[in-house]
Amino acid sequence: MDPPPSIPATSLNPLLDPAHSTTYELGARGTLFSSDAPGPVRYDAALYWIEVRDDLIPWNGGRYYYTAGETRRRGLEVGLDWSPLRPITLTGALTLSGNEYVHYVRDDTLFNGKNVVGLPRAFFNGTARRRLPVARKNAFNTAGAATQMVGSPTPPQI
Repeated sequence: MDPPPSIPATSLNPLLDPAHSTTYELGARGTLFSSDAPGPVRYDAALYWIEVRDDLIPWNGGRYYYTAGETRRRGLEVGLDWSPLRPITLTGALTLSGNEYVHYVRDDTLFNGKNVVGLPRAFFNGTARRRLPVARKNAFNTAGAATQMVGSPTPPQI
């Protein structure tokens, strides 16, 4: 169902109800190598499980959204931070996730067990930074580069 024509396209969507979620997460962080290595490698890792009721669902190719159904998101997040030389820092973060409809029916079509639209199964972000020598206080002192990769997104088919 599309929003009625009386609702301007720039309005907040009055058809959205609040989503409710329950989240479980187990994580750890620490340092992998001692100071004898070229630089410490710090890590941050977490496993998560999220159950969402009345999740935000795209409609009409993502032109509209409404809340309906139940979804489940399970995954692993890992981040690393390494300074091989004093002025250089390399960081990376990877998320692997499974996102599925637990219960969702639209127009007599059952979506249970199918992937949630628009959520990627893999996401990676990496950066390289170099601290620059600074002659005065509060000056710009970092140069860097970043990259991101999103893999296997579920195309909008709803």
